[in-house]
Amino acid sequence: MRFKNNQQVKDFLQNYKSWALMSEDEYFDRKRYQVIFKGLKIIAEETLYIGAEYNTETRRLEEMPKTIVQYYAIPGGVKKLPMYSYRESTSRTIELIRKAEEEGEDV
Repeated sequence: MRFKNNQQVKDFLQNYKSWALMSEDEYFDRKRYQVIFKGLKIIAEETLYIGAEYNTETRRLEEMPKTIVQYYAIPGGVKKLPMYSYRESTSRTIELIRKAEEEGEDV
C-alpha cells in the first residue's frame, strides 16, 4: 500500500474498524484494533464514555455517549516500554506512517 498524501493516511487511520480486532474490554467499554504497516504496529484504542451535549430544545446539558480514539505506534512491532509510552497524536502517527513507508518493508 502506498499513500499519495497525508489525507489518505488520515483516512486510513479513521478507518481503523477495518483492522483486526485485537482485544475488547466490556468493563471499560474499550476495543483495540491493530494493523502492521511496513514493520510499524499501529493500534487504535476506541473508548466509549458519557459526555454532555447542549440540547437547544430543552436548554439543558444532556448525557450523550461519545467515543474517543487514541493511537499507539510501536516501532518494529516489539513492545519494550509500557503501553502509554507509545501513545501518539493523530498528526504524529501520520508522520510515523509516512516515515515507515519510506524506510520500511512490507510485512
